Amino acid sequence: MKKILCLVICCVMIFSIVCSTVSAVPYTAKPADGGVNDGGIELPEIQLKQNSVVTNVTAERIRSIEGYNCYADGYYDEHGDYVEYNYYDYRYISAKITLYFADRDPVILDYLADWFYYENDYYSLNISDDQKQNPWGIGVHTVNCSVLDYDFTVEVEIIKTPVTGVTIEPLTVIRGTNMSVDSYYDESTGDYIEYMRYNYSDCETKITVTFDDGSVQTAKSLNGSVYYKGEYYNFSVEDDQKDQWVPGDYFATATIANYEFPVEIHIAEQPVTAVTVKPVSIVKGTHCYTSSYYDYDTGEFVYYDHYDVTGLETEVTVYFNDADPVTVNSLNSPVYYKGVYYSFEYKDDQYYTPWDIGVYNPAFTLAGYMFNAEVNIIESHVTNVETERLQIIKDTNTQQTGYYDDDLGQYVYYTRYN
Repeated sequence: MKKILCLVICCVMIFSIVCSTVSAVPYTAKPADGGVNDGGIELPEIQLKQNSVVTNVTAERIRSIEGYNCYADGYYDEHGDYVEYNYYDYRYISAKITLYFADRDPVILDYLADWFYYENDYYSLNISDDQKQNPWGIGVHTVNCSVLDYDFTVEVEIIKTPVTGVTIEPLTVIRGTNMSVDSYYDESTGDYIEYMRYNYSDCETKITVTFDDGSVQTAKSLNGSVYYKGEYYNFSVEDDQKDQWVPGDYFATATIANYEFPVEIHIAEQPVTAVTVKPVSIVKGTHCYTSSYYDYDTGEFVYYDHYDVTGLETEVTVYFNDADPVTVNSLNSPVYYKGVYYSFEYKDDQYYTPWDIGVYNPAFTLAGYMFNAEVNIIESHVTNVETERLQIIKDTNTQQTGYYDDDLGQYVYYTRYN
């Protein structure tokens, strides 16, 4: 009888050890692409799960426009062939997901990649889909999700673009303005070819976008966006500027929500025929700020007075070949021409040759037209200043102020008389 009792006790102890070992194994979900985790280990089909604190999940259907919010992806199949497909990134599309808990109030997520706080930690959804095996087209598809050991699915519907029409007024860019250096790779030579590119996307215009429900949204430039059913949609543009644009009419192809439409761009000749500027006089040491440059010969910084010419009040008249002259009161004032404000671009040689007493001719550009202004640095007309002694009663007209003392490493405060 004792032998039988000992045998039973030993069996119970061994069973307890085995059970405790199995329950301590961390749960790992089976990957969506064939049962192999990142370490290359085959995972078992049977998954051990504990009861979840999540009791239910409700989720709105996510809608994504065909060809939008996706990128080109690919993989090598078992035959060594490279298979390309469009991968839809639906994680940040607005969708209300409600998580219900047994021990707390529901949590609402605004999109699948959203986070939430629970029991002193942050959590997000584990997401997988079958886009790699079965590239998505128009229709409803299923996304497998899990959170806190609770499994559920969310539907993603790929729909046709809701945009039914786009109108845009032609864009006008003046030759030599709104340009930047760009480049492209020439496969025939193996070199990168640089060219000057017109940046017309920020040119002001009127864009009207019509949707299939009859609603209309507008934008003021191709750099803008339109809002439709909880989402902002941006414009993208393609053109052939690698063949350097000269004055004339061109067409680009723009896209919004996978709807293509043409954009007419007119590169216009410079409309400015002349600019006159009334000469400006500046008293030495005024209307300037301290600037510096590094002298590599001496290894030291050189400080000098940099005169601010643009902010001085003067008379500037701009003449056009097809519009009335426009007069502004400084070289810092914008000039309005056919619906667009143009600013003066300024460049001088003060960095290389600091100005002193004398006459200088800094260069300006307006709408691609270059001209020079005349600036005269003069001595002060003031020869003497006499003042009467000021009397202030002690501890009146004062204020507390201070400065930072680098040697002491602290602020020093004192009383200042005004």
